[in-house]
Amino acid sequence: MMASKTNAAALALALLYAVPAAAGWKVVDPARVAVAQSTLTVMPDAGWNRWTVKPIKKEERWSLDGPLLNRMSFYGGIAQGEPLAREAHKKRDPLPKFDATMRVTDVAELLERTIRITENAPDFVTEMVEPAPFAGQPGFRLRYRYTSGELVRRGEARGRIVGGKLYMIAFNAPAVHYFDAGLPRATAIMDSARIG
Repeated sequence: MMASKTNAAALALALLYAVPAAAGWKVVDPARVAVAQSTLTVMPDAGWNRWTVKPIKKEERWSLDGPLLNRMSFYGGIAQGEPLAREAHKKRDPLPKFDATMRVTDVAELLERTIRITENAPDFVTEMVEPAPFAGQPGFRLRYRYTSGELVRRGEARGRIVGGKLYMIAFNAPAVHYFDAGLPRATAIMDSARIG
């Protein structure tokens, strides 16, 4: 009973923050658009909102229902020695850095370690690592699950390394309802990706 009340409270809090604030979110037009200040472009459908704050220069975040309920992160050319997120505590909790020689399993570990630190996620399981096309060329697909706060979240990322830089799109949402509901629309955007 207590867990049910805790989950209900967490969902209520998520819904409270789910509506994008006018000052921090802009509607994304359903037309081909460049993301993450890079040559990575995608073709979204209607309903996506773009966070006007850039976590790092080469990352951009979108959401359908608010970032606690679903979030898509675009990484546009993460270079050698760069992290996937802003480092809050460089000395105490340094983030892992991208290396151009990474294999797909190394990229999966890079994403895992980043999420564990930035989202305080003690439990993280990589469910799948496999080849998949990205931006018209061979790339990779990762599927993962982790716990953040009271919520179990699931995610899928697709990308590839081009010219020694990482281009990747990652979608994550609560495992209950929101991941399965949003994944087809997120996958369509991943399928539409082009570089250059």
